[in-house]
Parts: sequence; C-alpha cells; structure tokens
Amino acid sequence: MKTILVAAIAAITICAPAQSVKVKIKSNGDDIRRVIATMFDQANQQYVMETGVRQSLYMSVENISFERAVEIVSNVADLTFTKREGVWFINTRKVTKSTPAPQPTKVETSGHKFGPIPEPTTSTKKTPPNSKGKEVIPATKTVPVAKPIPTEPIGTPKSKTPSAKSVDLTKRVTTKMQKTDIREVFSQFAKQAGVEIEVMDSVPDYKIDAFMFNTSLKFSLDRVCAAAKLKYEITPGKTVRISKA
Repeated sequence: MKTILVAAIAAITICAPAQSVKVKIKSNGDDIRRVIATMFDQANQQYVMETGVRQSLYMSVENISFERAVEIVSNVADLTFTKREGVWFINTRKVTKSTPAPQPTKVETSGHKFGPIPEPTTSTKKTPPNSKGKEVIPATKTVPVAKPIPTEPIGTPKSKTPSAKSVDLTKRVTTKMQKTDIREVFSQFAKQAGVEIEVMDSVPDYKIDAFMFNTSLKFSLDRVCAAAKLKYEITPGKTVRISKA
C-alpha cells in the first residue's frame, strides 16, 4: 500500500507545470539591443536579432514573467519575437500598406470636354440679409439739386399771345440771380429761350431776385411781370415786348 502512494505522489510531481522565469528590466533611454540582451540572459534563452533594430527604450519592470516581458517589448518597440527550434528570432514589425480603394473612372462627355458647364446666371441680384434676417432694399442714390421753383399755378392769368407758331413760350429757362437789373434778367431769358425780348424805356430800372429752375419762358415772364407790375406781348415781328402794365 505504501508503494502505490509514493508512485502517485511522484506522478503528480512530474506532471506539475514548471514555473515561468521572472525577469527585471530597468532602462532609462538605453539601447534596446542592450535591454533585450539583459532580458534573455536572465531567462537563459537563445536569440537572434535583426541588425537594423536600433531604438532607445524607457521602461522599468520587475518580477514579471519572461513571456510577459517579451510581449511588452514587442508592443512598445514594434518588434516581432518568434521562437523556432528553441531559438528566438527578433525582427522589426513590417507594416502592411492597405491598398486604396479604386476610384471611379471619370467619363468625359462632349458637353464637359472643355471644362464644366457654368450654371445659368440671372440678372436679378439678391440683396444680402441684414442682422435680423430681413432682406435689405438698397437705397437709391440721390443727387442733390437746387431747390425747385414751384410749378406753374393753375389759373395764372394768361397774357395776350398769338399762336405758338410765332414765339415758342414753352422753352425752358434757368436763372439764379440776386439783386440784378431787370433788363439783365430779361436778357438771360432771351438767350436761353432763343427769342428776342424788347424792354421799353418806360420800364423802371428795378433790381430783382430771379430764381428759376427749368421753368417755361411763359411762366418766368408771368412771374417777373406780375411782381414788377409789367406786361408782355408778342409783336408782329415775332418778338416779346415788355412794358408797364
């Protein structure tokens, strides 16, 4: 009975797994080749390293298994550790480049052979919205003009004039004269309207202000004559005669 128990204990001892070797690594920027050499020496393992492996390694671990140390260095330094026939082979991990997806082939039609077709444009321009989101209507550019003379009032007394075929009283005149001799005022009317105006000697030498802006000759004569108590008439010689009323 004792012989059988001893044999069972021996079988259990033989089948128990061997404990993993513990290693200790402390590196403060040391060459990774030196770190790997120290690690494999502690585990009493054989290795072959690729000659191009050159890095500086920073790590500090202790009391970890050799396999765990290999895993850490592999991930940190992008290395592969492969064991074949009892020897570890250490190489730089190769990064496989992914093949880019094929781009669709651009087929040029006759309409796009010489460039993209521009979008149709319209002459209508949209005004940008203001800060409140409402459409802003652009202000119309205004041009300063002289203060206009009131239009011809309805019911202004008409002077006795012949038909429009003799003298055209619709010609437009513009004057801006202050304290000017009345004969000079009538002279300006005559030059701008292209008619001959005769001022009789009986007309006093008045000094008047004449501000007219694009008014008809008839309206200008009516205003000046009414203010100076004068009258005008069309002569048979197709001239305008100014005299006292």
